[in-house]
Amino acid sequence: MYAAALLVVGESEKAEEAYRKAEERKDDEAEPHYGRAAALEQLGRIEEADAEAQRASAINPDWPKMVLGTARGTVLNERMRAIPEARRSALTWARLGRRYLDRPHPQDLDTLGLCYAANGDFARATAVSAEAVLDTPAGPWGSLHRDRLRYYRAGRVPWE
Repeated sequence: MYAAALLVVGESEKAEEAYRKAEERKDDEAEPHYGRAAALEQLGRIEEADAEAQRASAINPDWPKMVLGTARGTVLNERMRAIPEARRSALTWARLGRRYLDRPHPQDLDTLGLCYAANGDFARATAVSAEAVLDTPAGPWGSLHRDRLRYYRAGRVPWE
């Protein structure tokens, strides 16, 4: 939990070290590995992050969905969304989870778009939603992503 808290407040180097120590104690759990991957990614150490993500996937292949679920729960919770560190943390987890999914579900793309928008990055939110519309043009998800595109292009979030 200490490592996760450090990651939330943007102390990536300290978080990476704390996750590394957690790995030494619990190498058979996925969380220290994907947590360290998040810290390493923030530090720009992508190859090391990829190695940690692979270790996490060997232990629990569903971890990307889990972190995307955490991000979604945070960004859709009005009280949590009001906290800048929570928004940044949600974006960190959504980006990480999406990066390591071969075939994201439309909800995963929606989550990433919402996280970008919640952090004021409407260009990236628009790009993610445009990708989602191309991937799933019909049905309820296609409709939702087209709605999101309208919001993001206008520089707005759907909960306004």
